[in-house]
Amino acid sequence: MSTNLYIIGNGLDLYFGLPTKTDDFCNELDNEAARFYADCGIDWSSWEEGLKDIDISEVCDQIEQVPDYMSDCEDDREGTVIEAEEQLDNILEMRDTALKEMVDEANFKLDELSLSLFQYNRHLFDNNAIINFNYTSTIERLFNLDNTFLNWHIHGYYEDGEDLIFGFDKKKGYLEEYQKDLDNNENIDPFIYRQHNMGLEFYNANSKDYQIKQLEEKLKVFSKRKVDSVIVLGHSMGEVDHVYMEIIDKTLSPNIWEVSYYNSIGNYDNYSFTNKIRQFPFHYLIK
Repeated sequence: MSTNLYIIGNGLDLYFGLPTKTDDFCNELDNEAARFYADCGIDWSSWEEGLKDIDISEVCDQIEQVPDYMSDCEDDREGTVIEAEEQLDNILEMRDTALKEMVDEANFKLDELSLSLFQYNRHLFDNNAIINFNYTSTIERLFNLDNTFLNWHIHGYYEDGEDLIFGFDKKKGYLEEYQKDLDNNENIDPFIYRQHNMGLEFYNANSKDYQIKQLEEKLKVFSKRKVDSVIVLGHSMGEVDHVYMEIIDKTLSPNIWEVSYYNSIGNYDNYSFTNKIRQFPFHYLIK
């Protein structure tokens, strides 16, 4: 039995007019967190890929406090470390809250959506499989999934209360190099050292927990099926998810990758299967 695997990205939500653009996320992001990330070199226009540009030294500069050694109270010195940790934890919580609020608003818009405005194939996924990179309920609410044999939100499904995975692939060696420089600085104050370690943990916390093993397990459902095509609908195929696409191609060996584009065709020379990629206008398939 043959089938198609659909890979769904944010472009599908945007097609239906849902508020899932980077601007929508930024509108939900607390001003304190927005300023903090901006000062650390983050440009949200490239979504989570922008997080790879976090400047650890800038993070550390923002949280650094010189201990008060004139005080007789040890807590006055220990407090600088605790405050650094609390500040960074709050920034992360604000980031995650903004993401959830954006998705919640998008799901609310789905309820308001007049389906008569759209002429599209609601049985698009019959007898096919879906790996969904979105957190929203667009697929579940707007399409008939009765005959879909796999529908998996790889980075979490908001409506089911799952954790939402959001982040970047760490720059190779960057964290290790900063840690080495920190450890080799013999003159650094011990409390400042610990504050800077909080900055390193913040960098780590903004990276993505890649679902490699989970993906490999999900792909086992294809063991008795031949995959004709992998159809990418509304996903940029950017660097942040590159590893997933390579695993899918290696495991399933599809005949072709059909990749949608919105305004202009993309360049996928960084993929090992670039010779199998055929591009098509987004609206061609969805209608």
